Amino acid sequence: MRLYKIVIFITLLNFSCKNSSDKYLGVWNVKDNFHEAIYEIEKCNDKYNVKVLEYFDGTTKIDSSSSTLIYKYKNLVKNDEYELIDMYSGETNLTKEHKIKLSIKHNDTIIVSELINNKINNELWVKDITKNYGLK
Repeated sequence: MRLYKIVIFITLLNFSCKNSSDKYLGVWNVKDNFHEAIYEIEKCNDKYNVKVLEYFDGTTKIDSSSSTLIYKYKNLVKNDEYELIDMYSGETNLTKEHKIKLSIKHNDTIIVSELINNKINNELWVKDITKNYGLK
């Protein structure tokens, strides 16, 4: 009976942390001149987390064989329907912007803006609709 209650609890917790109609949720690919990565955006309650599934920049490699979960971003919140922000950074003195911002540009495209060394770096993330991800 105790095992049955534990299984029900875990199932309910899993459903409370997912919302399939949310445009942000899913697996996203990024590839530029500096790195290649696959991230998964998850939601738990009202916060979004970006988990690293795979990453390679020529020297650092993270893949499914890694035993620990690595998050690129944690505790992002919706600023509006088309934007997630880092709720803890607030505005910076330099840009009057949040340090991290994910903006939906299309159903399968996100622009990720991150303040790095006092400069804004933008990345284009494309949704992986194949569910057959893996870096080449």
